[in-house]
Amino acid sequence: MEVNATDYVKLQDLMDEKKSTEEQLEEKMNRWIYLNDLAEQIENQMK
Repeated sequence: MEVNATDYVKLQDLMDEKKSTEEQLEEKMNRWIYLNDLAEQIENQMK
Protein backbone atom coordinates (compact mmCIF):
# COMPACT_ATOMS: atom_id res chain seq x y z
CA MET A 1 0.00 0.00 0.00
CA GLU A 2 2.82 2.41 0.78
CA VAL A 3 4.24 1.94 -2.72
CA ASN A 4 0.93 3.06 -4.22
CA ALA A 5 0.19 5.84 -1.72
CA THR A 6 0.30 8.55 -4.39
CA ASP A 7 -1.65 6.51 -6.96
CA TYR A 8 -5.13 7.19 -5.58
CA VAL A 9 -6.94 4.91 -8.00
CA LYS A 10 -4.68 1.98 -7.17
CA LEU A 11 -4.88 2.85 -3.47
CA GLN A 12 -8.69 2.81 -3.63
CA ASP A 13 -8.60 -0.55 -5.41
CA LEU A 14 -6.32 -1.94 -2.71
CA MET A 15 -8.54 -0.57 0.05
CA ASP A 16 -11.60 -2.16 -1.59
CA GLU A 17 -9.77 -5.46 -1.86
CA LYS A 18 -8.69 -5.22 1.79
CA LYS A 19 -12.28 -4.55 2.90
CA SER A 20 -13.58 -7.47 0.86
CA THR A 21 -10.93 -9.79 2.26
CA GLU A 22 -11.70 -8.70 5.82
CA GLU A 23 -15.42 -9.36 5.23
CA GLN A 24 -14.65 -12.83 3.89
CA LEU A 25 -12.45 -13.51 6.91
CA GLU A 26 -15.22 -12.43 9.28
CA GLU A 27 -17.73 -14.72 7.53
CA LYS A 28 -15.32 -17.64 7.70
CA MET A 29 -14.55 -17.00 11.37
CA ASN A 30 -18.28 -16.87 12.18
CA ARG A 31 -18.76 -20.15 10.32
CA TRP A 32 -15.86 -21.72 12.23
CA ILE A 33 -17.35 -20.57 15.56
CA TYR A 34 -20.72 -22.05 14.60
CA LEU A 35 -19.21 -25.37 13.53
CA ASN A 36 -16.98 -25.52 16.61
CA ASP A 37 -19.99 -24.93 18.89
CA LEU A 38 -21.95 -27.57 16.99
CA ALA A 39 -19.10 -30.07 17.36
CA GLU A 40 -18.98 -29.40 21.10
CA GLN A 41 -22.74 -29.95 21.41
CA ILE A 42 -22.50 -33.25 19.53
CA GLU A 43 -19.56 -34.34 21.67
CA ASN A 44 -21.45 -33.48 24.87
CA GLN A 45 -24.51 -35.45 23.72
CA MET A 46 -22.37 -38.55 23.19
CA LYS A 47 -21.13 -38.52 26.80
